[in-house]
Amino acid sequence: MNLLCSASRVLVSGLALGFALLPISLLAAGDDPIVGRWSGQVTEQSGDENTKYPVTIQFDSPSHGSSEYSTYKCNGELTGGPAANSAYSYTEKIKNGSCTDGGHYEVKLVNHDTISILWSHPAENTVSGTLTRQ
Repeated sequence: MNLLCSASRVLVSGLALGFALLPISLLAAGDDPIVGRWSGQVTEQSGDENTKYPVTIQFDSPSHGSSEYSTYKCNGELTGGPAANSAYSYTEKIKNGSCTDGGHYEVKLVNHDTISILWSHPAENTVSGTLTRQ
């Protein structure tokens, strides 16, 4: 019986040590509130005209995500990460389709289920909107 208790302690200690050795980023990335799938309507402001279209963003981690514009049949990759005051900053690289490459996203957490986004590019109109967690 004493041997069984010792073996159980070794197993539990080994498991605890194994979890302790996991990289912090693996344990914490899923805890970041930006991680998840977000979608909603955005508005592109062009002078007196506004164009609305759907956008979906998937953040796999605080530093990486993807964007999808179903209306324009294009998608991109987002790289960047946390900034100040619950905000995040990302650069977009278009992977498929003819959307403008090199845009910049400013993303702000409104609450656990809502983000506000602002997309900008020096040669394009500004796009803004609110996305909800899916």
